[in-house]
Amino acid sequence: MSLMWRNYFAVDFFTQAVTVDADTGIIASPLVAEGGQAIFPIFFVLTGTPFSGDETDDVTIEWHVDAAGTGGVLATTTFGQLLNGTEERLEVWPGDITAVGFNVSRDMVPLFPFHKVLWDTEGVAPTPAHTLTITMSYLVMGE
Repeated sequence: MSLMWRNYFAVDFFTQAVTVDADTGIIASPLVAEGGQAIFPIFFVLTGTPFSGDETDDVTIEWHVDAAGTGGVLATTTFGQLLNGTEERLEVWPGDITAVGFNVSRDMVPLFPFHKVLWDTEGVAPTPAHTLTITMSYLVMGE
């Protein structure tokens, strides 16, 4: 038996129809189970569709250690602003995690167990309304 890295691409992480500024609250990250196999993200892709001519959206993921938010925000993943039309933004993991003591050039950083997705939607035609989708590509160690 030998262990090897297995990769998974474009796995659904989050989908939400949005019309106003909001957030998900702190929720469990998919695929993370207590005592389960560690998930090592490679990158996230944010897609916003459909956008009208004047819409924009700023999307951030805050990472937490538990559902209560103990210790505050451990790290953030901030996507580039979505503009009009259907757009995608890629963010390579691990994002800004220096605050929690990882050495990004040396350490593999697993997916944190809890997160909050926040979005700030702007536009007037007539009310901003679109769907945000985040997919994740990641590695796991397996047989």
